[in-house]
Amino acid sequence: MGRITGDEPALGQSGQGDWFAEVSGQEPMLGGQRRPRLDRELFWDLLDMDGDRRLTAAEVILEQGAGRFYGAAMIAVLAPGARYFQPGRLWKMPYSYEHKLAAMDSLMRLDPAHALAGLVVALNNQDSGIQRIAIWFIGQLETEEAQSALLTILDDPRPELRYVAFYALSERWGLPALKRLVSPKGYTVSEAARVLGRCLETPRVLDPLIVALREDRESAGDKELAQTALIEAVVSLVQHLGDQDKTLAVEALAALLDNRRTSRIVADAAVEGLRRIDTPDARAAAIRYQSGHDTLDRLAVNEQPSGNGQHFQRT
Repeated sequence: MGRITGDEPALGQSGQGDWFAEVSGQEPMLGGQRRPRLDRELFWDLLDMDGDRRLTAAEVILEQGAGRFYGAAMIAVLAPGARYFQPGRLWKMPYSYEHKLAAMDSLMRLDPAHALAGLVVALNNQDSGIQRIAIWFIGQLETEEAQSALLTILDDPRPELRYVAFYALSERWGLPALKRLVSPKGYTVSEAARVLGRCLETPRVLDPLIVALREDRESAGDKELAQTALIEAVVSLVQHLGDQDKTLAVEALAALLDNRRTSRIVADAAVEGLRRIDTPDARAAAIRYQSGHDTLDRLAVNEQPSGNGQHFQRT
């Protein structure tokens, strides 16, 4: 072999500097080996709802060392609008609901290290069933990135997706009380909040507690009971946590006070909680609310009905 001068063409270039127009996917890799070809029978077995067939296909592929290659094929199936040629048809057919469910399971078996990316792709489908299953599978991944994804989903405006994230986190952290935070019953939520307010070994439990403060309940009484218990749990937790968590708690309680639909009982609990947190921001939020509330009380007192009860006189 001649001496390398540094003027040789880069990989993918001819000696004259022309780029190849396209690649076929079958070019030899360094070392002379060809890229694996997709075995259509194995591919469709991976998309079969028969669990034994999927498992057998996955074992064969893993023995071949082609898990990531077929995992990428599963991610392509999960893409919104993904289609395939069906024998006897002149146009492509969309992959079915069952195909996508099987693809998620196969992806988890074949390439767990890159499964999160594929499950995020699945979340972009419009089918809520596919989205919910994708969230559940995300909960099975043991990475910090998967946990962060679940915590992000807690802020999704769609309650059906938030609820699955609550359940997935509950299983992940071994905290059955966590899934009870989405109960419509105030008593159930309040009991769960009391348990979670003592879970100092799971600091991220603060996030779902704060999210649960915004959930609707079956009745105003249920909502009031749940929110007062959740406020107590949040305040109890942040007493032992850092400044960043205290800031999150203060923002959540201040948002309750800014919401005109918040009941007086819940508002009073939030003000008391801010005073217990006792950071500058917490004190400022409590004072701001109390000042505004006192002003409204004075206006209400000073507006007295006249003798006929139809007009008000301001003193």
